[in-house]
Amino acid sequence: MTEKEEASVTNQPSIPTRSNTQAQGSKMIEKARRNVALAHQPFGHEESEEHIKEIEEELKVSDKIDISSLVQELQDVGNNCGSPVKPIYSSFGGHLLPSREDIFEVMDLLLSVIFPGYFGKSEVSFQSIPFHMGTTIDRVSRILKEQVRRGFCFTCPVADMSMAKCRHKAERITHTFLRKLPHIRRMLCTDVYAGYIGDPAATSTHEVIFCYPGLLAIAYQRIAHELYLLDVPIIPRIITERAHTLTGIDIHPGASIDEGLFIDHG
Repeated sequence: MTEKEEASVTNQPSIPTRSNTQAQGSKMIEKARRNVALAHQPFGHEESEEHIKEIEEELKVSDKIDISSLVQELQDVGNNCGSPVKPIYSSFGGHLLPSREDIFEVMDLLLSVIFPGYFGKSEVSFQSIPFHMGTTIDRVSRILKEQVRRGFCFTCPVADMSMAKCRHKAERITHTFLRKLPHIRRMLCTDVYAGYIGDPAATSTHEVIFCYPGLLAIAYQRIAHELYLLDVPIIPRIITERAHTLTGIDIHPGASIDEGLFIDHG
């Protein structure tokens, strides 16, 4: 074999054998194992074999999950959630809790009554407004009664109020609140006009109703305020915090606000 041929053979890449491949794979696994362990350690701490083994055990995926044990563990944690004196589960009392989704639906329905066409279904016509208002208020009445009842049951010990008394109180408060809707609408109309006058960029009152987050926050607060004055528990706060989430504007339901309020942005 000539010197040129020997050099050519020497420069050819070696063909990986099965043993070489396994060795390289083991090195890669070991490197990955150590990287995972390091990622779970506080900064500045050196890895230890014990810690690596702990991480490996945590990363093992079981084919089956013991759901009953998991549920029991979640319940044990929940029993101490909120306060050791009064954990969150103690408020259940065998009654259903208020539903955030139903309360949000009530707000959507009320806005469609106060500003028909601007909120809710836009197909409302001048001729169909009375029918739209009537059917919507009826639905609001049914949903709100139940949510107010749940609110009282949620905040009162079971022994303090019977189901019949709780239901009767919720019905009376709901009817009183619904009779406040014309007043709420009048106040919001002054807020719309204040927004139009107060913002030179506003081209119309329609634009204020459609576009201004401040008006939405005020509407939520004025509705929540009337429920707050009727001593409805928890629901007024859910309403105003919903407005806070939607608009970034946080107004407590207990705040007394005069007519003609304009808030541009939160």
